[in-house]
Order: sequence, then C-alpha cells, then structure tokens
Amino acid sequence: LEILAATVTGNFEIAIPASPPNAPYEPQPIRSAVMGVAGGLVLGVAYALLREKFDTRLRSYREVADLMGLAVVGRIPIIPAQSLQRGPLVVVTEAEGRAAEALRALRGNIEFVSLGAEHRILMMVSAQKGEGKSLVMANLATTLALSGKKVVLVDADLRRPKVHTLFNVRNAKGVSSVVAGITRLEDSLQSVTPLTPTRVRTGGDGNRPGATDTNYGPESRLWLLTSGPIPPNPGEMVASRPFEELVSTLAGMSFDYVLIDSPAFMSVGDATALARYVDGILVLVNMEKARRPLLEEARDFLDLLPAQRLGVITVADRGAGHEHYHYYTARE
Repeated sequence: LEILAATVTGNFEIAIPASPPNAPYEPQPIRSAVMGVAGGLVLGVAYALLREKFDTRLRSYREVADLMGLAVVGRIPIIPAQSLQRGPLVVVTEAEGRAAEALRALRGNIEFVSLGAEHRILMMVSAQKGEGKSLVMANLATTLALSGKKVVLVDADLRRPKVHTLFNVRNAKGVSSVVAGITRLEDSLQSVTPLTPTRVRTGGDGNRPGATDTNYGPESRLWLLTSGPIPPNPGEMVASRPFEELVSTLAGMSFDYVLIDSPAFMSVGDATALARYVDGILVLVNMEKARRPLLEEARDFLDLLPAQRLGVITVADRGAGHEHYHYYTARE
C-alpha cells in the first residue's frame, strides 16, 4: 500500500526546470550540407580511382605514345563503311577525304624517319588480329607509289592473307610458292599502277610480265608479292633461309621501299622471325580495340626484337584528321 501510495502521489523532485530550445535540434541544414559535400567528394574520388583502375581503354594518341615509348608517326581516323564500299584504297577512291589526308601525312613522316638506305625494308606489326594493319599497309604502299616511289608490298601473313583481296588480284603464286621453290620470284610479282587519283589499274595474274604489257615496265611503281597458297607450316617457312634470301633479293632490286605485312605478333611468333630481315618496324594500334595492359605487354615484346622501332600508327583515332580536313576543304 505504501508503494502504491508513493506511485500515485509521485516520489520525485524537480532538479532543473525544462525550457524549450531557441532552435530545433533536428534538422540542421548547414551541418547536413557540409557532411553531404564531404561525403560526395570522397565517393566521387573513390569512383574516379576505381574507374581509372578498371577502365583500360585508350583515350588519346599521347597515352599510346607514353605506353609504347615511341613517337606517333601517323594518326588514321575512322574510315566510314560507305567509304570502304567504294574500295579499300581510300587514297585513290576518296583522295580528298580525311583518311587519305592522314595517310599522306603518314607517308611524309615515314619518308622522314626512313632517310637513308638502312630503312628501305619496313614491316608493320600489330598486337592482335583485326586491327586494320593490312588495310593501312595497302594504302600506305599506294600513296608511296603515287608520290613517285617504287614500292613492293610483300604479304608475309601466310595464315590469314589479305593483300590479294584488297587489290583484287590472283593469289595462285606468291611468297609460299617462291620459298618452296615452285615458282620464281620474277614470275610471281604482280604490278598495280595508280593512273589517276580516282582510278586504279590492276594487273598481273601471277604470270611473268610480257614485253608488250603496258602495265609493267619502268612506269610501274607498285608491285605486289602476295602470300600464295597457304602452307601447312607458315611459321617455319617465314623463318627459313629461302625466305631470307627472298627478302634480300627484293632489297637488291630497284625498289625504293620493301613493305612487309606480317601476322599479329601476340598470337603467333612469325613477327619475331621476320624482324631479322627488316630495317625498321612500324607498330599499329587500334584505339578502339587495344587496351592498356595489352600495349604494356606488347612493348615488352617489341623490346626484344632486333629491328629498330620507327614509331606508332594509331587507327580509329577519333581526334585525327580534323585540322587537315578543315584546312583542305577551306581552300575549295
């Protein structure tokens, strides 16, 4: 009863009388804003660092140059599909386009870095297949020929040859048949003579040039040595002594440049064998397909090759060709 009585009447005393605050305890906008800004900065920086770490795409040609430790000697923009439908040789079919201008700039840079006879035999390589190396090589050979140089383009990719399809010539005879001793080099060379900026005459069916064939002779500046039939042992064939003699024979002829198209070096080891025969190597990098870890691995691989690395060519470069193209069109 005493406990019940104490509960009813209340056995407490007022120590400090309560008074209402002048401002509400919650919410506090200033404090919340400061904490939100600080938290947002921390999360934003963390997201940027994580994206930088896991996003391995290439952002600019300068990044490619830094990763490879080489100068960029050419920047080829994206070639639209409708342009390729007119023909793969864009330096002829679209002589005033952005890609053609970029390829002519590449030609000038290669002539600059290739001063002297020691850089007459050039090979173009790429880390992975499908980067557009053969297409660039065919256009480079064509634009060199259009400038007055005498060029021979050798398709040393005996696994997935492309040169004969790009120039629309036969591939019954070529590197494999010459190295195997089936045909002679003189009988396997084919000529392609650019006549005007909008028309190309192709010739040569694997037969030896005739004296009356106007597509051959001193005026013929672009010659092709296609791959020939695909052999069962392409790696051993390009590393053989007859292939070395083939390159030496071409170098001893009256060509200003001997251009060699090779397979992707990260897939097969053919490029290692081919590097022994050339004076300089051009490295092609597709900005849309290549990634930073791949280029770092490619750089370490190229450091082991005996030939000199002349520079990097970027393709599918979205920033390439704008200045040249706007200047060219402004003159019209």
